[in-house]
Amino acid sequence: MFRFVLPEHCTPRQPRDADGDRIFSHPYWSTWAEKQHASVKAFDRDGIMLAVTTAYDKTDLSKEQGAFPIYLVSNALPLDEKRKRSNWLLLGYFSSLPAKLVASISSGRVTAYRRALRLKGLEAIFDSFLRRSTENPALMGVSMLDAHGIEHTVYLRLMAGIWDYPEAAASTMTLQNSTCYVCRRMAGEFQWYHPHDRLRTVASETQKVREAWAAHPQSANARAAFCRPYGLQPEHNPYHLFPGMDSGVGVYSGAAFARLHNVYEGTLPRFIEGTLRLIQKQVTAAESTARARPLTRGSSRRALASRA
Repeated sequence: MFRFVLPEHCTPRQPRDADGDRIFSHPYWSTWAEKQHASVKAFDRDGIMLAVTTAYDKTDLSKEQGAFPIYLVSNALPLDEKRKRSNWLLLGYFSSLPAKLVASISSGRVTAYRRALRLKGLEAIFDSFLRRSTENPALMGVSMLDAHGIEHTVYLRLMAGIWDYPEAAASTMTLQNSTCYVCRRMAGEFQWYHPHDRLRTVASETQKVREAWAAHPQSANARAAFCRPYGLQPEHNPYHLFPGMDSGVGVYSGAAFARLHNVYEGTLPRFIEGTLRLIQKQVTAAESTARARPLTRGSSRRALASRA
């Protein structure tokens, strides 16, 4: 990924518009990138901070089996180049639950099994980056060649994730269908302040999970009940150990919300579908037919007139 860019592409900037307001339209123009860049320079004056985004989505392999290819893409690339799949690095595949198994167990167990499978996959794929030792290439740096063939010591930092909602909930360890995986608010909460706001940091979320284990070391149900009011799962999140996340405020701390993937292809169609379903429930079949009849008659008359 680094071979397509130069060190200046990996250096944060602060461009401003005509009014002097700061522009945040590129990942390396964020405050998160500035902080990570400063931490790398404090450790290694000549080091390069390479911010990446991880992404995965389900791919059907057969009628009964699928997999989740997981990719990394460099955020130092120009945005138009970043969108090209040819610049994405395939790391591996997550397995998925067989359709026969999903059909034979409850939805709650399906969610739990998928989450456990995801955690094991994250630990396997990012094993070397989760180590707290000199063997961690993100902590100690790794030698890479830039676009001009010059060697540099590069420090990898995970900046953001692009997922569908079930994968986002599993990766952020939030309660599916009841918690926002970005702001950690529970469903139905619209008040300005809530204790969840204090859990926006990785350290505080990790501490809350530790408290659950300390209070209930023998009971998984009790740990789940302890974490439920905070919208969290009672398991430790592997992403929290990845350099760049350990000092951030969650997986989405470094980059803007994935609008195209999550809104136009995800939330927006569901919103329209849900709205239409509510309208269908409120309007009876007789009312729908009565309202459609004048439109049908008008179109028929126009058709006859045009033929005449």
